[in-house]
Amino acid sequence: MKKYTFSIFVFFISTTQPLLSLTKSVQVNTAGTLSTLLSQTELQSLDTLIVAGFIDGHDFGTIQSMSTLQTIDLSGVTVKGYGTPGGLGGFDDNAVPWYAFSECKALTSINLPVSVTTIGRNAFQNCKALKSIKLPPSLTVLMNAAFSGCISLASVDFPVSLAYIGNDVFIGSGLTSLQLPTSIKSIGSHAFYGCIGLKTLDLSSLTITSLDLGVFMWCTELTSVILPSSLRTLDGTFAYCKALTSINLPPNLTSLGFETFSECISLTTLNIPSTVQTIGEAVFLGCTGLKSCNIPNSVTKTGSRAFSGCSGLASIYAYSTNPIDLNSSDSVFKGVNMAGCILYVPSGSRSLYQAAYQWKDFVNIVEMTSTAVNELSGNKNSVLYPNPTSEDFSVIGLEGSAQLRIFDENGRQLVSRSIENNKKVSVSTLPTRVYTVKITTPDGTTTYKLLKR
Repeated sequence: MKKYTFSIFVFFISTTQPLLSLTKSVQVNTAGTLSTLLSQTELQSLDTLIVAGFIDGHDFGTIQSMSTLQTIDLSGVTVKGYGTPGGLGGFDDNAVPWYAFSECKALTSINLPVSVTTIGRNAFQNCKALKSIKLPPSLTVLMNAAFSGCISLASVDFPVSLAYIGNDVFIGSGLTSLQLPTSIKSIGSHAFYGCIGLKTLDLSSLTITSLDLGVFMWCTELTSVILPSSLRTLDGTFAYCKALTSINLPPNLTSLGFETFSECISLTTLNIPSTVQTIGEAVFLGCTGLKSCNIPNSVTKTGSRAFSGCSGLASIYAYSTNPIDLNSSDSVFKGVNMAGCILYVPSGSRSLYQAAYQWKDFVNIVEMTSTAVNELSGNKNSVLYPNPTSEDFSVIGLEGSAQLRIFDENGRQLVSRSIENNKKVSVSTLPTRVYTVKITTPDGTTTYKLLKR
């Protein structure tokens, strides 16, 4: 039997073709023509796009349709207006249109045109992979929900030109730090709602007068806040900030609006400035950790459920000789331990509080002595700020110089020195407790309570 040997020769034929580049640089000389400068394959596969020249709404639509884009550089672009500015689908020159990059799921980084002054509504809504954005130096306006749902966006460098932040701009975003420029004039409602990565806030350099409804609501990891001294009103600003332990209310504050600190369960003490006139509805609702609070004699209205659910309250200092009328406010102290919480009232006014609606429900109503006073006669225009404090404080509102003295609970004098308006006084070496601060001017002596943390 013959044996046959088969030799099998396999030939590999290699056809080498150039790989498609995933990066494309395009010069657009006529706005609205970007799509004609890209092949169909490029429209479907590019991950990096660099554009220079002129673009308009049509071109933004082209870019948004490129679902594989991860990096976009528009720094060399001039944006031309489209349609009727302010109308449906229209926008001005140098503006990023509404929904321009909305739902661009692959987008991680973008450089915007340097001449852009406005970023439109929902421009980057739900760009969940976006980690880096370079905002233009001429930017003045961030419109509503511009970066809402950008869960990977941890930080943003804001230009010094930025003046207006609209409603819901960073709602649910991944911000872990926030440094706003002094140019800010207005922050819209819910602007930073649900930014659970924020832990501390220092807004002291701002000159704004209000923080609108729910600006930092549901920032559940936020622990401490320094507010601007210019602030006049708060409205639901820190509701449900469950980790908040420290906040200094500024000396010119006039109103605490609806649910300002609702459900701030970690907040233990709060000093309300003697400029506040209104404590709104449900301001401290559910603040179970709150141990002590003052109600200055400047307050003329306290809303329904203002302190409802504050089960940990051990003391309230009410400084109005005549009790605030609560007849039109329901359940102001519902859930407060009326048998255990001590209500401190001015000397000579105990009987008035014992007869007043809802105030009379406190079992222990005690007239204040000089060691329990937060504000007495003297220069009512001067206040301690911040208070509480852990390091130092200033006396704001002084005219000329004054003599400052600090006493402990036994009346022992610890500090005596001359001071001037807004000059810092260090208390960093003093133990944590409540101190009496006396400030003497030619007009008399004003006495305050200072809480050292």
